[in-house]
Amino acid sequence: MFWGNKELKPERVSYLKVEKSSMPFASSKWKRYCGDEGAMRLLTNQTVSIEKDAYGLSPKKPPEPKETKAERKERMRKEEIQRYIAKKQWEQAKEEAKAKEAADRAAGIPPEPPIGETPDSLLPWFDLRDMPKSMRKMGYKVGAELLERWFTGKAYTIPADKKIRFSLTNHPIEENLVTLSWARKFGNMENLFKKLLNESVYVEAASPIIRKKVEPVITQDFLGNTFKPVWNTSNFLQDRQVFHKDWQFQYVLFSALDTVSTGQAITKTPTDLTVAVAGGGLYAAIGVVEVDGPKYYEYDNSNALKRYCFEPTVKLTHVYIYLMDDFEFNAKPGEKKSQYLGHWNEHGVIMSYVAYISDVDRKSRVFDSTWGTSPFMGDVEGSKYVLHTDRGPVTVKSQAVYYPIFNITFENWRKKHGHGQDFTIITKPELYKLKKPVVFKIQKICKPWEPMKL
Repeated sequence: MFWGNKELKPERVSYLKVEKSSMPFASSKWKRYCGDEGAMRLLTNQTVSIEKDAYGLSPKKPPEPKETKAERKERMRKEEIQRYIAKKQWEQAKEEAKAKEAADRAAGIPPEPPIGETPDSLLPWFDLRDMPKSMRKMGYKVGAELLERWFTGKAYTIPADKKIRFSLTNHPIEENLVTLSWARKFGNMENLFKKLLNESVYVEAASPIIRKKVEPVITQDFLGNTFKPVWNTSNFLQDRQVFHKDWQFQYVLFSALDTVSTGQAITKTPTDLTVAVAGGGLYAAIGVVEVDGPKYYEYDNSNALKRYCFEPTVKLTHVYIYLMDDFEFNAKPGEKKSQYLGHWNEHGVIMSYVAYISDVDRKSRVFDSTWGTSPFMGDVEGSKYVLHTDRGPVTVKSQAVYYPIFNITFENWRKKHGHGQDFTIITKPELYKLKKPVVFKIQKICKPWEPMKL
């Protein structure tokens, strides 16, 4: 490989990599490599492969026919022409880059680091379908299992429109790989769980929702002579999507930052929960309800009628709590570019530092940078290049070549293979007793008028 202008020492772009601590019991953290330790952007047409099918099998290729001497000579002649054309194109690209650098310098724009040219034949191959293997090597076991499920399922795209997606209860769902107790071990999740259970269920806005859901049940039971002073929603847990739609009344949302390891700012690293779920919600649903209140007859003496009435006081004593999120790789409304998911190879992942920052600005808003004016800020397109993190030459066995992967990469794979199934993660709802019940009254219920017995 060679580096554009041979007289200049090639600059390298900054990247982040999770480094495990050598100290016992110490957590891992992001380490930023920059300057001479940074990564070289490679000019290549090779991208992450999407050839392997849903089960990780490569398509079978027919055996190459044996070449005659004349055919071999003609092939070598064509390859020589292609190399000549590629060289000319590269020289032209260098000239254009040199002119752009001069124009940028005149305009006060920091120059982009040069790009290394690498023949595609020298690059190690990496297929998107092998990402779960890489994730397992990094300890992301649950995330890898979820991604395996996405690959093997028949193609299904969850609707991007929130009104549509939340009105449907027929999405494929995953009920076993993620549990609430497991999720609570990561990042800020335990604090959010306690906030939901001890604070959010009591906010004033929650009571009307609870009332709207329980009032028809209490009314129907009283009028149908099946009144129960204590009842619960456990019989509705078989279909978790329907249960969520019918009985959920409060939630706390969380982002990927709530799932990462403890630490400060950029040192926080992704956990298995970050990879598996990223952001989603913790939800509270009606669990156990106690109903009491005066029951009495009302009389219409003029018409010799009576009716039996009930003024219920409702106590919500227990709630079900569960985690829910969609596992998908779809474009979000308002995005200007596909979400960057890191640079991957068969050994793991790195994050282009500027790509990591600029990804915050995927939507149509101006990103107010708080990262200063370091030289790496000029690499605004850092995520689109293949990156090489070693100082030595690239080889087909290199462990240091990383391919950029985006949401659109998965969408392209889905279109090609007819698999790639979006699904909704819903953990098993777990029942918790409230520190104090949510208490409210509902309107008086009366049975139909009936004749008084004389």
